[in-house]
Amino acid sequence: MWGNNVCNRLVADVFYDEGTEFIKFTNGKEITVETAWRWEWERLLKYATNR
Repeated sequence: MWGNNVCNRLVADVFYDEGTEFIKFTNGKEITVETAWRWEWERLLKYATNR
């Protein structure tokens, strides 16, 4: 949805921890992939860009 440039700038890593998949953003925040799918794109973008 965001395109490769935005995604590459915001997402630092995607990883598993105890069976749960997480997204780690370059601002240091983490979110489960499941939660990210439930949020609206605008809400997720704000979360990924605010410290």
